[in-house]
Amino acid sequence: VFRNTKLYSHTPDAKTPELRLQNLPDGDYVVEIRARNAAGVLSDPVTKAFSINYTVTGLKATPKLFAIGLGWTLPETVVATVYSEVWNGIDDNIELATKLATLLHPQSQYTLDNVALEEAFYFWVRLVDTNGRAGAFTASVLGKCDDDPSLILKQIGRFAWVGLIT
Repeated sequence: VFRNTKLYSHTPDAKTPELRLQNLPDGDYVVEIRARNAAGVLSDPVTKAFSINYTVTGLKATPKLFAIGLGWTLPETVVATVYSEVWNGIDDNIELATKLATLLHPQSQYTLDNVALEEAFYFWVRLVDTNGRAGAFTASVLGKCDDDPSLILKQIGRFAWVGLIT
C-alpha cells in the first residue's frame, strides 16, 4: 500500500485472499496486489487507487428567526458508513463543547431551533465512521439567531391575518 506516493504498508505472502486496512489516515492511496504461484513466480501487479478524506470544509452559520442554520461541505469519501457530528458550546473551545447532533451521510445541514435573541453559540463539525475513526473538527463558527425585528413583526402580521390575534 502506497500513501501519498510513499510505501505505507507491506503485507508479504498473506495467508488469505482478504486484507483489511483499518484506521488509515487521510491521503491518496494506491494498492498493488500480486499473486504468487506454486513455483514462487509473482504475477503482474494489479493496482487500485483511492482517497480517504474526512475533512469537512465550509462550515457556515446562518441567522434565522429564533434559530441558527448550519451548512457545510462534505468530502468525497470511499467509506459509505460515515456520519457528521455537530458540536456546540458557549465558549470558543472544543474541549468544553458538547455533541449536539449525529447526522447520517450525506446530510450537510442542521438547524438549531428555540434560540433566544441574546444567545450565541460556537459550532464545530467532523466526520466519524462506524469504526470510530474521526476526522478533524472544523474551525469554529459563531452563530446566533436573527435579531431583525421586522421578521418578528412579519410573523405577528401573519397571525393577525388568519385571525389568531385580535
